[in-house]
Amino acid sequence: YALGGLRVRNRQPYGLELALAASVLLAGSSFPRALKTMKPLPIGLSVVAGFGLYRFGMLWRGAQV
Repeated sequence: YALGGLRVRNRQPYGLELALAASVLLAGSSFPRALKTMKPLPIGLSVVAGFGLYRFGMLWRGAQV
């Protein structure tokens, strides 16, 4: 997230794609674990991943249109 965010802020190439990929990877690992264990840490990571997917996905979608 940090590298993607810095690249987005500095308007460097592939910032949005990098942040979106980080969100996808985090979501892919944390959503199943949160559903299985119902522990606070995986649930919190899932919330962060969901926010990242929404935020960077909407930015990427707007940049592609």
